[in-house]
Amino acid sequence: MIKKLFARQSFRFLFVGGLNTLVGYGVYAILLFWNFNYLIANSISTVIGVLHSYLWNRFFTFKSKEKAGKEFMKFISVYVISYLIGMVSLYCFTGVLHLSPYIAGLINLVITTLISYFGHKYFSFNRTRDSNFFTKKYQENPKLFLLWCLFFFIFAFVFLNFLFGDLLITTNASIIFDKLFFKGDLINLYAASYHPYETGMFAGTNITYDFPIYIFFGLWNLPLYIYSLFSRVSWELSFLNILYAKTFLLVLVFFCLLVMKKILALFHLEKESSMYNFLFLSSCLVIMVIGMFGGYEILSILFTLLGIYYYLKDDLKKFTFFFAIAISLKLFALLIFIPLLLLKEKKIWKIILYGLGAISLLAFAKIIYHNAPMYMESMTTFEDNMFAKLSLSYIVSPFGNISIFVLLYALVCIWCYSKKILDKNLQNLYTLYIPLVIFGFFTVFCQIHPQWIILLVPYLIFFLIYNKENRKLNLFLEIGFSVTNLLLFYQVYTWVFCPNLMNSMLINTFIPPNNNITGLPILERINLGQFNAIIGGIMVACFLYFLYLNKPEKLQNQTKGEEWSYSVLLTRLLVIVPFVGIIVYYYFR
Repeated sequence: MIKKLFARQSFRFLFVGGLNTLVGYGVYAILLFWNFNYLIANSISTVIGVLHSYLWNRFFTFKSKEKAGKEFMKFISVYVISYLIGMVSLYCFTGVLHLSPYIAGLINLVITTLISYFGHKYFSFNRTRDSNFFTKKYQENPKLFLLWCLFFFIFAFVFLNFLFGDLLITTNASIIFDKLFFKGDLINLYAASYHPYETGMFAGTNITYDFPIYIFFGLWNLPLYIYSLFSRVSWELSFLNILYAKTFLLVLVFFCLLVMKKILALFHLEKESSMYNFLFLSSCLVIMVIGMFGGYEILSILFTLLGIYYYLKDDLKKFTFFFAIAISLKLFALLIFIPLLLLKEKKIWKIILYGLGAISLLAFAKIIYHNAPMYMESMTTFEDNMFAKLSLSYIVSPFGNISIFVLLYALVCIWCYSKKILDKNLQNLYTLYIPLVIFGFFTVFCQIHPQWIILLVPYLIFFLIYNKENRKLNLFLEIGFSVTNLLLFYQVYTWVFCPNLMNSMLINTFIPPNNNITGLPILERINLGQFNAIIGGIMVACFLYFLYLNKPEKLQNQTKGEEWSYSVLLTRLLVIVPFVGIIVYYYFR
């Protein structure tokens, strides 16, 4: 009887699952008994459980003879998903439902065991080669699969434990937007969001954007408004609520990548879309802006990319429509709308007509709120600061200081209007090259906020993909450009890059900080500022050579392609680790 049961693969799997549950829970319980934090105990028991489970399932359950490397990476990926879901469920059971950590761990093991069962059955040890998406895409490329797994670990840690205050302020304003919308009193949005005398997280804050952005955030954060309404508890007191608000950015990133896939298809690069996704998501600049900061420039980027997609399809009406939305959210989109319009349209009256259409939504928002309480006070300071940044780098002339960025921008616009590109493919390449140039100059010659640099990334990654002859050199230039920008940001924005970024996130829920450091003392000790000229010079050199290497005319007749260097891709992915690690170090110090 027993022999017949063990002859069945399904029973062997359940037997190993039960044995692994005993081992995993046993280690977890022992570590709790030894006064380990229950999240740390869960992590250690998971590692031991993974190794134990893999060996039993490979040699006993499935008697697999496949290559261990590929199989183990698929096995690990299932456990990565299981582990992250388990961590969230464990927090819910202990931190929200206040169950005993012992009971919570037992329930959590049931959940993760079910996830592991179906994952291993249909993915890890599935011998049907074309059984699912992951097998088709990554079974024959274990190096890339491992890079994806490593990225997922890094990004999940950063996303769950870091957040800049801007997203909290905007989320709170969007909840006020929902409240006033249902009251029919939206005209008082700016007055209601002004907190000069309050105490707490939003003390002294006000909103600094035009109202269209709060429509999108208001729709996403409607559940938080309902939560606050019925629970009568401030939404920001719950980590899960903050995590929900931040997850909006992941949704926007997902749609941006979908639009980029459509753009890549127009260049016959649809097969490269998965690599584009990896390069974009693993960029240290994206991990910083989306993961650490919770920067929402990605909302404007989504509509900008939609506009560019229709521009490539020669649909200027939809191009103008989507740019009108993007410009009403953030003015940055206007910087590339003008030169792109001048590149394609030469009739003055049409340029004026499309231009008016592009700023129509922004003008509408400003007209509605022009006389609204606190609107001018809220908007003026932000707009003044933004325009002041355009003049930080300048040339001295007898007529006054001339902004280098404005000078270069004007030259780009003049070139676009005077240029007539007959070759369609070359014109399409310039459609992506011009935003690269504009936002690159904006980064190099203006002291931009760290969140704004993500505006440049979609175009950087496009040329990493398109320029097949210089992939390795392009990667090195992109790494150099990104690292030097991070070094400058850490030195200039010391009040931003500090342990306070972790104060409202997951780790703070369980382990409060040991101090209230508002900077990173190590940067003061090494006096990083003395190297700014050198760091800035390397940054400019990397960017300018990247522009030269990827000039559209040079990419017209590519004859050979260079393979991706996975060692360089790994280095590129790990660049963000020391920048994150130094903040974590001072959080616990």
